[in-house]
Amino acid sequence: MTVLHVRLLATHAEVMFAESARIYRLPRSNVAFEALVARLRHMAGTGQRVTVQFDAPNGEIIEGLR
Repeated sequence: MTVLHVRLLATHAEVMFAESARIYRLPRSNVAFEALVARLRHMAGTGQRVTVQFDAPNGEIIEGLR
């Protein structure tokens, strides 16, 4: 997926991708939160695609990146 925007909120980060009108969430409770946010922000600046691991098929919670 192509990262368009990452917005930090109190309990999670909201992530928007070019391929979907949905807003996805990355919870701050994720042990790799800081590293994932940094990578997502970097990817947003490059326009490159990233493989996203969600909590469930068609889920909206981001668990990781590959």
